Amino acid sequence: MKLKTYEKYISKEHGKIFALVLSALASIYMLVVFLEILDDVLEKKAPVIYALQATLFKLPFGIKEIGATSILISVIIFMSILSKNLEPIILNSLGVPVTKIIKPLILQALAFSVFLFVNNNYIAPATFYKSKDIIETKIMKKKKTKRTKPTRMWIKHGSHICYIGVFDDKKLTAKDIKCVKINEQVDEILQAQTLKWNGKRWMGYKVKIWQIEQEKPKNLYFKAAPIDFFIAPFELKERKKQMEEMSTPELYGFIKDLKKEAIDASPYLTEMYSRIFLSISPVIMVILGFPLGLSRGRGKGSGAVIGIIKGLAISAAFWMSYYSFSYLGKMGWIPPIIATSLPLIIFLAVGKKFLEEVES
Repeated sequence: MKLKTYEKYISKEHGKIFALVLSALASIYMLVVFLEILDDVLEKKAPVIYALQATLFKLPFGIKEIGATSILISVIIFMSILSKNLEPIILNSLGVPVTKIIKPLILQALAFSVFLFVNNNYIAPATFYKSKDIIETKIMKKKKTKRTKPTRMWIKHGSHICYIGVFDDKKLTAKDIKCVKINEQVDEILQAQTLKWNGKRWMGYKVKIWQIEQEKPKNLYFKAAPIDFFIAPFELKERKKQMEEMSTPELYGFIKDLKKEAIDASPYLTEMYSRIFLSISPVIMVILGFPLGLSRGRGKGSGAVIGIIKGLAISAAFWMSYYSFSYLGKMGWIPPIIATSLPLIIFLAVGKKFLEEVES
């Protein structure tokens, strides 16, 4: 798609402002994260370089949320500056409608949306995992353990290696358990349909045990039996990947496993849909910010400062709305797909209404 001269000019000038706004917001985000981590660094007397590393790895997670705000503020500032310089009026006198200016801005937003999609679904989860790993192992000096998603987990605990089909950290229940006890050789194999934590210990239900001895192997079965060797639930929680650390394919597979076990997957569905819908938010922010940045002439209501104030106010309203609906989705009170898409639909409708007023 070939851009006209004025469209190239708009793309170039807005691109500069967007880069500055994104850099500024990213710097503020990193400073806040760094100061939070620095408290732990000073307390544990760890090298400051670890705080810097953890902060950098967490940046893609921050871009997931500041991306929409950045493009909203940059569009409002850009349109405010154009209005102050009377450029929309000049273009209109040359036969170019004011709303035509939005085309290159939409194209830039689409390109940024593609980046956000890749970042939100793949880059941010992986780097968030690395950031958390640095904080826990290098700063907090905890023993390094590999975190895995809470379904189809393999855990080594003491002399046992266990497979866990599903771990429900709310009900403290584990299902489809298979464990092998190994000293110099395989000594025992255990299989349990369900393990439930009673506050002090694990209780196993429908437990089968094969005691492998050199002379007389034993096969045992219990409807219910205490399982004392199994990893404690708080340790199991620490080894479980949080939803922010899972790539979208991992998250999707986990959701399918939860549904098979009839476990509520609303928080994870909300996270998955959120990554997708936030990826298209830059386009909506352009449609919303474009008419709000326009003003008539060189009045006091135009300029970069007013643009920043407008952008921050609208962004705050957007995120308050988005987080409120997301909370309802995670709690299962409304369908997650509605919870994550409805705020975007509402703000898109508002933006289109403002745009129609500009056209008229």
